[in-house]
Amino acid sequence: MPDPAASPSTANACAPQGLCVCADDYAASQAVSEAIVRLLAQRRIHATSVMVCSPRWSSDAHALKPFAQQASIGLHLDWTSAFAQAQGHGLGLGALMGRSAVRGLSRPHVEREIGRQLDAFESVWQAPPGHVDGHQHIHQFPVIREALLHTLSHRYGSQAPWLRWSRVVVTQSASWSERLKASVIDAWGAHALAQRAQACALRLRGPLLGVYDFDPTPGVFAAHMEQWLQASVQSPSAVLMVHPALVADADDAIGAARVHEWEFLSGAQWPDLAQRYGVACG
Repeated sequence: MPDPAASPSTANACAPQGLCVCADDYAASQAVSEAIVRLLAQRRIHATSVMVCSPRWSSDAHALKPFAQQASIGLHLDWTSAFAQAQGHGLGLGALMGRSAVRGLSRPHVEREIGRQLDAFESVWQAPPGHVDGHQHIHQFPVIREALLHTLSHRYGSQAPWLRWSRVVVTQSASWSERLKASVIDAWGAHALAQRAQACALRLRGPLLGVYDFDPTPGVFAAHMEQWLQASVQSPSAVLMVHPALVADADDAIGAARVHEWEFLSGAQWPDLAQRYGVACG
């Protein structure tokens, strides 16, 4: 295992105070990885979360190396993607929620899988993750959260990566479906994760911005971004998750929205908006 104290990515590359813009799903596809690398090169985002269950991780990792000191490169813990299901431990989101709710997941099995994903990250990156979050917020689900906190505490001690806190900030312009989505995310463990992380002396970063219904209509994402930046003023350690891609992959349900996110984040409007709200960008 790499020495956490020697790793440039164990430090929180997002400043302790100030919005952290984190691009999820690195290595999910070529279009996603390339968009994230370009945004890091432009200094438009501050962090990215990696899907190590993807076969692309080992080949895509080298493109992140120039940003190891600049950005937090983290683990996107995965139980629900097609990659996770192909590896045998994964379940559909509904099935995982059902098993987790009744604590039907095997704690030893979950701990082994978390360790395996951390190993997969470190064996390629040659350093521990700067942070840990979860694909579809599964890191806060019952059984998984306890196993994750135990694993991080015992594996890294005081050098443990920070955890994303998925208590969602809902803006005034959020639709009813977005409000419902936010309430479901909150209900699936945001409070419990915060309590248990505090008891384990593990660092949390949040609350969470960036939850919407992935409406691909032009202008929708830009309007959301302004609302989220307004909300971030009251939450100085918030994380704003984004999901950019250069093009929409045919099998990606949110592909069109990803492209709109990329166009906004790589364009001139984003640094202007960020400057108005004191967010480091560009």
